[in-house]
Amino acid sequence: MAPARIIACALGAALLASPVALGQTPRPVFAPPQRYYLALGDSLAYGIQPARFEAGLPPSGFDTGYVDVFARALRTLAPGLRVVNYGCPGETTVTFARGGCP
Repeated sequence: MAPARIIACALGAALLASPVALGQTPRPVFAPPQRYYLALGDSLAYGIQPARFEAGLPPSGFDTGYVDVFARALRTLAPGLRVVNYGCPGETTVTFARGGCP
């Protein structure tokens, strides 16, 4: 038998014996959040809200964006999780790559 046929037969046998080919799917592996939740992005990650922005609130006043809501859900799995939100209103790909959050 030619070497190419041997390799093809071996690969075919391996594929047919795989769990997916047999109708079995591998069980998902649960990995809980670790120490930090790092959020990067624009005003959506920052959690900007026009009324709060116009009121002149500091960054700590913007605490109801999706990052904060998601962090509360993650803390049910990892109570000591620290959120580091580097979201920046007006962020673009250029300012993200070069720095200089507006």
